[in-house]
Amino acid sequence: DLALITGIQSKSGSGEHLFRVALKLGAGVPVVGIGLGTGIRDRLGLLRITISPEKELVYLMVPAHDADGLQRLLIEEGHIDRPGGGFLYQTPIRAGMVDSLLRIGHQEHAASIEQIIAAIDDLKKSTAWRKRFFGVDEDSGGKNASAFTHREVSFFCHDGLGDSFVHAAMQAGAEGATMSRVRTLFLQGEDAGRSIPCEHGILCVSAQIEDPVLKALGEVAENSAEADWVLQSIPASSIFTYKRS
Repeated sequence: DLALITGIQSKSGSGEHLFRVALKLGAGVPVVGIGLGTGIRDRLGLLRITISPEKELVYLMVPAHDADGLQRLLIEEGHIDRPGGGFLYQTPIRAGMVDSLLRIGHQEHAASIEQIIAAIDDLKKSTAWRKRFFGVDEDSGGKNASAFTHREVSFFCHDGLGDSFVHAAMQAGAEGATMSRVRTLFLQGEDAGRSIPCEHGILCVSAQIEDPVLKALGEVAENSAEADWVLQSIPASSIFTYKRS
């Protein structure tokens, strides 16, 4: 099983710092992107000029049994537990592969390390024995400590329509969104090879308001003159951000 740790960093350069922390811990190679924060900042009036809208997005795919412990280390080492540090959360991955290594040449031993690991997996009946990060205590009751209390709602729309999607989501209860510019590439049909500029929005909302937010976004999409839009919702867990005590 795999999990995707997503970090949205508020300060310039903090994404690179989180990137280096992940590499230092040997957790794999993250993907880093740039986005713009919208929502709460727009409500601050003139005070918003003191807050940069630019956000850095960090995506890190890790084994699910290491996700909680690794996230705890990223929070501490990446200073997410400080004001303005951004936030982290996890989403499940249905299928994927981490650290796929190939060996070319003569095999020196009777079994490769991959074969040994596969044999231990079979004996243990799981991959939990591979766990490397122990930053989170196991729940003695056997319950999943990473309950899916939130949803990562995201949408893709034509360039220029992002503001209307965000406004509708906020009217439905969302606190804000992180926007980035991407391009949609058509691979089949008459439009194969053509690409168009689009906007990608990410909202992390509580499970209680998932339906109203999806309904509001769906209404905007259906009323749009453009047909090429995508709307999706993924369970999210282990949401962490700084909160003033």
